[in-house]
This record gives sequence, structure tokens and C-alpha cells, in this order.
Amino acid sequence: MKFPTTQTLLLALCLSLAEPIEAADKGPSASCSRWKGGIPITKWFDIPLYRRYSIVVKDLKEGEDVPWVCDRLWKELKQFKGSCTVSKPKCEANGPTEMLWIFNVDLGCNKGKVHSAWYDATKNTLGAIDCASIKKPT
Repeated sequence: MKFPTTQTLLLALCLSLAEPIEAADKGPSASCSRWKGGIPITKWFDIPLYRRYSIVVKDLKEGEDVPWVCDRLWKELKQFKGSCTVSKPKCEANGPTEMLWIFNVDLGCNKGKVHSAWYDATKNTLGAIDCASIKKPT
């Protein structure tokens, strides 16, 4: 079966008019790391006293209300006030499309509580987090 010339030309015209499908906007993404900090006893050993969390959100929409998001994050973390006492808090925009949420908490404040506070405050619209343990940065 041969394609008649008219059908071939029509197919070529349709293909030339088709626009490429653009990848959907992925939206913001969040990453989280955590480590223990404390009193150094030796060069290789610290007595752990607290856990430090560092959450970075990239690709925020410009104009995102970061102070409002930060307020919600602190409010949701306070629901665990018995075990998640915060020290050295920091939550701020880091340029027009990035946000930082960094804080120390008691060792009893596990990553499940931080994940819960994150989800309750953002509903993962800024990306889901999974706080991985890392060695203390130097």
C-alpha cells in the first residue's frame, strides 16, 4: 500500500506545525541533612548534646512568602515542645528562589517530628524531605 502524494504532504505539514512538548515545571525541591553536635572530648569524639538540622529549598517561585512559611514551620515544630526545644534558629530566604531552615534541637527530637512539622506547615508543596544523617561538617 502506497501513500498518495497528497497524504504524504499533509502528514509533513502536520509534523512541521507540531510544537515540542515542554517538560512540566517540577516546582521547588527540598533537601535535609542532620548531624549531632556537642562538647569535644578528643579530636575524634564529642559528647553529643544536640542535633542540628539543615533544610534547603531550591527553585522557589519568586515572590514566595518566606516569612509566612517560616512562621508556620516554627509553629508546627512547637507542637513537640517537650522534646524539640529549638536553639540557634534560622529561617530565611537565600536569594530570590532559595530558602534555608536551620536549627538545633534536643537529641529527643527525632527526624520523624521534623518531617511531621515540615509536612504540617507546607503539605510538601515545597518538596518532601527525608533528613539524612551526615558527619558533622567541619
